[in-house]
Amino acid sequence: MTKFLPSAILSILIFFAAAPPSSAADVLEFDVTGIKLGMSLSEVEASAAARQENRERVNPNEYAGVLQIIFVTDAEEMLVKFVPLPDGVRAASTEYKFFGPGSTEDMTESVLAKYGEPDHINRSLHVWGDELNPFHRQEPSLEYTAGGTGFRGKRVGALTLRDPELRQKSQDEIKKAAEALGGKKPSF
Repeated sequence: MTKFLPSAILSILIFFAAAPPSSAADVLEFDVTGIKLGMSLSEVEASAAARQENRERVNPNEYAGVLQIIFVTDAEEMLVKFVPLPDGVRAASTEYKFFGPGSTEDMTESVLAKYGEPDHINRSLHVWGDELNPFHRQEPSLEYTAGGTGFRGKRVGALTLRDPELRQKSQDEIKKAAEALGGKKPSF
């Protein structure tokens, strides 16, 4: 029994050492179509314009205090959500849907080639970050979902970048500003 215990522990250590999880810093370096977390509105617009000239920009709107902007083409859709900070609005999440004629396996292979092996996999959900469950995540994360057939019979894939730390920092700044204004909602 005592000979088994050290070899079992060694096997577990080798398994976990072989695939270290992505750190929050790694995920912050990820981009989805050139857009990274923490970018300003003008940086996001410049990145989108440089990438594709026929991309339609849907006017930004505010939903529940979060600025949103959507870029659309026939083959993709990008929703970027911004949060207010004292130095301006910053991208706190991106939701990218892409449509293609290839197989789900081809889509997944191209995503893995760009971002490497995910930290968590559950069926068609791949996650780079600290938690599989999005409601428990404390650090920035990238999520990829390989879907079935979607728009006009094309395959659908989705990539989502999120930074709960940036969202929390924004909420803290809004609360601090509201307290300084005597409870009034600040404008950034």
